[in-house]
Formats: sequence, structure tokens, C-alpha cells
Amino acid sequence: MASIRRAVDRHAGSIADHLEEHGYAVVDEFLSSDAVATMRSEAAALLAGGHMMPSQSTRYDEESGTVVAYEKNNVLSTNLRGGEAYHLSPRMHEYCVALVSSLAPRLNVRLSGVDLSDTLHANKLAVCLGDGSRYDKHYDNMGDGDLRKLTALLYLQRSWTDANGGCFRMYTRGEGLEPDGDGELPHVDLPPLGGRLLVFWADEMVHAVNPSQASGGEDEHRWALTVWFQATDPQGISFDAEMEQRHFADAGTSGLGVSG
Repeated sequence: MASIRRAVDRHAGSIADHLEEHGYAVVDEFLSSDAVATMRSEAAALLAGGHMMPSQSTRYDEESGTVVAYEKNNVLSTNLRGGEAYHLSPRMHEYCVALVSSLAPRLNVRLSGVDLSDTLHANKLAVCLGDGSRYDKHYDNMGDGDLRKLTALLYLQRSWTDANGGCFRMYTRGEGLEPDGDGELPHVDLPPLGGRLLVFWADEMVHAVNPSQASGGEDEHRWALTVWFQATDPQGISFDAEMEQRHFADAGTSGLGVSG
């Protein structure tokens, strides 16, 4: 846990600056390769032990006018739990607790109007098994009482190449920006490099995951450990109707793509 707090000490200022300016921040080699390898081993053991289930999400169904659940293609996930299950993934548990307890206070001081809990959080460990596994465009927080304010993703890959795909697509801020030739609004594609920390506002930043391939087997599985920081006040959750309309006009006014 001390190594995680030291990493936060080194990078908290840069994370705060980039969140304020861009809505997201990227830190490469946030943790040592040894720490990432240990967490990757715990993750692989959870998968091998049958602890990960098909990952579900939701989308707006225009025909029924309702939000419906569906399984993501070739994506498995689990929520890390303490208690009797702690021994299955101790280093990942320690990472989640240490990240929230050390980064939340630093961001609260640096960013005006931000009040993140330094104890309450949620997490998810997810693996893309390849064969085009992907995440549709979405906000992490679609409202309705959800207090998740900040998302922090840590990638646990041993290696990554362009052929593996699975880049994280972050849609960038800006007014009046036109779609490209493929109809996509302005974005950046971020490779899921092992040890990379990606932090962004859960209620403001639209994002997706491009199709992932793992033709070389389990060594090429795309692993991401997500920690969601929670706002202490529901009023801290933002809603931008204009941005929602730009990205999800085809989903009506209540669908907003995908959650999770």
C-alpha cells in the first residue's frame, strides 16, 4: 500500500491538472512492473477458478422505449469483495483501498467543487477474451442516484501490440466539433498498456472500448481493474443535456448508450 501512496504523491498534481483541463488524465508506469504482474496473476487465478461471470450492461431499446440488459460479447467481470474472499486477490484489494484513501483527498484540495469520499468506492475487474470483445459508447454514470464521480482504470497487460486492439476511446470535450468520415465525434484512442492508469470523470466523459483480439491466447487477454470514486453529495454529479444529445441522439432522451 505504501508504494501506491508514493505513486499518488508523484502524480496527483498532474492528474488534477489534466482532469481540470481535459476531463481525463493518463499516467504511464503508475505502478512497477512487478506490482502489475502480481495483480495480473491474481486476476488470472480468479478467471481460472470460475469467479468471473459474463459482464452485463444496459442500452436503450427504441422499440420498447425501455432500458434493457444485455451481455457484452466475450467480456467477463467480477466485483472484488473482502471478508472471506479477501485471500483470493489481496494485492488488488489493497490497491483499491490505498488509491481511494490517498488520491481522493489530494483531488479534493486541488479541484474546486470536488468532494470525493476517501473510503466509499466501487470496483470491477474485467477481462476481454478477444474475438472482437468491446464496450459500446457510454457514460459510466447515467444518473438516477448513482454517486460515482470519478473512474480510475489500471491496465494489467503483460504486453500490447496494435494487432491486439482494445484501445480505450475517449471522446474529447469541445463545442461545434464535427464528426469524422466514419461519423465519429472527436476522440483519442488510448492503448491499454500494462501499468497505465487512466482517470476520468464518470459522469461527464463519454467513452468506449474498441474491439479486442487475443489470437495468441490468454497472454493477450485485455485486463482492466476499475475503481469508482464516489461523490459525497448527489449535487456533485453533473448532467450535460447538450453533450448527451450530441452523442446519443438516436437513443432518445433517456437511453444514453451503455452503463458499466
